[in-house]
Amino acid sequence: MDFDREKVVKSFVAESAEGLERAEQYLIAAETNPDNGELLNEIFRVAHTIKGNASALDFPELSGFAHVLEDMLDALRKHELTISREVTSLLLHAVDALRALVPAAARRTLN
Repeated sequence: MDFDREKVVKSFVAESAEGLERAEQYLIAAETNPDNGELLNEIFRVAHTIKGNASALDFPELSGFAHVLEDMLDALRKHELTISREVTSLLLHAVDALRALVPAAARRTLN
């Protein structure tokens, strides 16, 4: 069975964009509803999926960034960190960074 890297990478980019859109919506909702653990779980799953897929596709910088985000989200889930306006803003910036990093990693591999 042949591995079509270009097709897999394009799928990764599309799935990541969808996940990041959801993550942004969940983050905004979590700021107003910080006790809803399922919102944090969903955001965590997006970061975890991007991290794992980036690692599988050999995008170490992207995987590392997603891992840091995943760690921060895990701290929120464990109540080691509290959702605040500042934390939400930082997480939204991380989502924006991933929106740029995912296609940049893809371009490097496809060129």
